[in-house]
Amino acid sequence: MPVDVELVELVVVLALVASAYLAVGAYVWGHRRAAGGRALTLLVLSAGIWTVCSAVEAAQPDPQDQLLWGALKYVGIVLLPPSLLTFALEYTGRRRRLGRSALLALSVEPVLVLGALALPQTRDLVR
Repeated sequence: MPVDVELVELVVVLALVASAYLAVGAYVWGHRRAAGGRALTLLVLSAGIWTVCSAVEAAQPDPQDQLLWGALKYVGIVLLPPSLLTFALEYTGRRRRLGRSALLALSVEPVLVLGALALPQTRDLVR
């Protein structure tokens, strides 16, 4: 079976980018007391989860394994927008505008998307 050089290059690049995300996430976590530090940590780590799962998905020869990792990457995908909004509000000093009800509203879409991925009947609606 011949090795697809472009696929290997893609996996290597994704792995390097994922390593960078995780390193930045660790650095930011060390400075989490700064304005927006915790939200930025979640933002960077969600991008890292997305990238790691994309790298593993691309490296899988079995289509069933590709589907599994393709679904797992949605954990990072759905965490990214709420963490970006939270970071922007915290960094600009407007965190008070994001109360518990707003955080609850922001969690609805990620729960629905991950729930749809968990059910075989609705999985194709997401993917």
